[in-house]
Amino acid sequence: FADERRGPGKLGYVATEVGSALGLCLPTLPGESHLWIGYLRSYEHMGRAGVSCAGTCRCRPVEIDGHELRDGISVTDIHKLTIRELKPGVERPLSAEWPSSAASCCALTLRVLPESTTNLPMNP
Repeated sequence: FADERRGPGKLGYVATEVGSALGLCLPTLPGESHLWIGYLRSYEHMGRAGVSCAGTCRCRPVEIDGHELRDGISVTDIHKLTIRELKPGVERPLSAEWPSSAASCCALTLRVLPESTTNLPMNP
């Protein structure tokens, strides 16, 4: 969690290494719900993140690309992730990095991927 001193209210998670991951153990809501993921899209030093779900929920795995093609542009963008509850008693397997207790929640993983869609390394 970081405050890069870029203005009030601009707090967030920062990852600079490929493979770094953030895991969130969220309560599972009945039926279908949505999670809005806000992220910085910028013209330099940005990469992609993979988002996936396990545990008591499911979602379509997605890739979020933080690279902005327009030079000199940095903007906050959002992605709407649809999350669906699994039937009671059904759980999706968790990866080894999750503790077994996370099986009782909606386990959301955001992982830094190796390149942007423009095939530029995340940190040149």
